[in-house]
Amino acid sequence: MYTQCSREHFVAQNLNRFASLMSDLLIASASDILVRANQLEIESKLTQSLVCYEEGIGILLKRLKSSSDPTLKLKLKDRINVYITRAEEIKNLIQQKKRDGRYHEHIVINENDTGYGYRKLFSRFLDDGTVTSVCIDDPFIRNSFQIEKFSHFCEVLVASASPVQQILLRTGVYTEKPQEQLAKFNILKQDLELNKVAFTWTFSPSLHDRQIVFNNGWVVKIGRGLDYIKKSPHKFVGLGVHDFDFRPCLETTVDIYFEGQTPF
Repeated sequence: MYTQCSREHFVAQNLNRFASLMSDLLIASASDILVRANQLEIESKLTQSLVCYEEGIGILLKRLKSSSDPTLKLKLKDRINVYITRAEEIKNLIQQKKRDGRYHEHIVINENDTGYGYRKLFSRFLDDGTVTSVCIDDPFIRNSFQIEKFSHFCEVLVASASPVQQILLRTGVYTEKPQEQLAKFNILKQDLELNKVAFTWTFSPSLHDRQIVFNNGWVVKIGRGLDYIKKSPHKFVGLGVHDFDFRPCLETTVDIYFEGQTPF
């Protein structure tokens, strides 16, 4: 494992090597993401860091395939190999912390931050293809907007690399319009059944804590639950209507733990 000084030396050294290539917009984009990856690693936000390393590597690979310049190709191959090695080291560190039972990652989402859509936040826990069940405790999946967001979260689960077969929700009753809440849950249940996913829900008047448990051992606790993403100001057209990464967020915190496989 690298110290903070060696990490900073690593990124400075690699930025210098990238300097001659920075006029290339694709490489510049990759460099920004890889700098972000290094900063996240320094902050011990390892799963986020790994996602950024992999994204940056993917962009460099795309640039490598499109290049006919042998000198550029050589430089890119060298940088790609360096960052692949780095990503593997982070994977190993995550695995070690998981085995030791001490994995914890803390993320602060500031008011009006963007880039924290459900796909961006949760896909990393589904990408290993092992999740079959997801349990959500969130007392505020009640009104239309909250259920719309929950439905989008379900889309992320169904479209993921994991064969999700079961979604369990514990929430509170929408006392103002309980029948509307049930009707929307039933619509979602029918749609999920068409995708071979069972959706069940229970109501708890005393539920307060918010957490999402994946049965591969990952647990995500969000201060505001899934309702941390603001409503889109547009109804049909505009960035953020469909892709939640473009939507501003409410201020909240995200805590990520690994607690071992949880059968439910």
